[in-house]
Amino acid sequence: MSTKEPATNTFTYRIIAFSLSVCLLAAAAYVEAQAQLLGFPDGFLSDRDRAARVIATLFVWGSTLTALCVAVLGWRARQNATRGLALVVTLYVVFALVLLGCLIYVQQFMDSGIG
Repeated sequence: MSTKEPATNTFTYRIIAFSLSVCLLAAAAYVEAQAQLLGFPDGFLSDRDRAARVIATLFVWGSTLTALCVAVLGWRARQNATRGLALVVTLYVVFALVLLGCLIYVQQFMDSGIG
């Protein structure tokens, strides 16, 4: 009976890791689509829009790399691999919170270009 339990845990771990990876890639695609909509219709980008686009680009690259790491952890699933996934997710949450803080700072203190 004990031989079936690790396989079930590994399968569940892989499903969770791949699902998290797909969610991260979907979030990155959504942020990239929203970043493409920044600016005025004539193509002008204010200082705030330029800074927000840089933050969005960093988020997209960070999310893509994190999704890749999570997918690799899911592919190489071992019986006790939750520590690695927890570490990657924790670092990603800290990364996302730092970028969110930068975005809030940019939105509060930079000129929006609207008269």
